[in-house]
Amino acid sequence: MIKIHPQRTMIAVGFLVGMLAYWFNAYNEHVVKSVNIYFLLGALTLFASYTLGSQIETCTLKMPFRLTAGILIAAVVRIIFDLILDSSTHNLFPLELLLLIIVSIPMGYTGFWLSRKFKPQKQ
Repeated sequence: MIKIHPQRTMIAVGFLVGMLAYWFNAYNEHVVKSVNIYFLLGALTLFASYTLGSQIETCTLKMPFRLTAGILIAAVVRIIFDLILDSSTHNLFPLELLLLIIVSIPMGYTGFWLSRKFKPQKQ
């Protein structure tokens, strides 16, 4: 039987969310197939935090921070990759990371709160 580590799972899901929202566009583009990447990031973070919060019993208020850590890891990997290709890109990367934090933490807490609010009651 496979033992699931909730903390690692949350970081891995955050990494996947960051990949889906951040890796499929050029460094100076904010739209992927007519969808803003920050809107996509917020929606995916909300969905992921709601799903994780309702499926993992041991979720605490640290879950949105773990999701955000995974998202930031994905963004930093993308930034490093772009810097290797062209060192003149991402000259404002701290602001990019700040925007990711500003979007992902509130949406993570919203999804976590919704998962606790609408959790089925055990009888």
